[in-house]
Amino acid sequence: DNMWKAILQHQHTNNVSKYSNLTNIINTIRTLPNSNADPERMFSLLNNLKMKTRNSFSMVSVNAICV
Repeated sequence: DNMWKAILQHQHTNNVSKYSNLTNIINTIRTLPNSNADPERMFSLLNNLKMKTRNSFSMVSVNAICV
């Protein structure tokens, strides 16, 4: 990581980054989630709504699960 930090700190003589496109790409990649925990939670919640006893849920229960 120190290598990338050093590379991204290189600048032209007029204080403009040499690798501005690379910086943008790296910052975009850093915003991507690195796990699938959030989607798994959503699938779990959806499965709870679609289980066999879903017809016995009251509207209050369904609203509580969805929120």
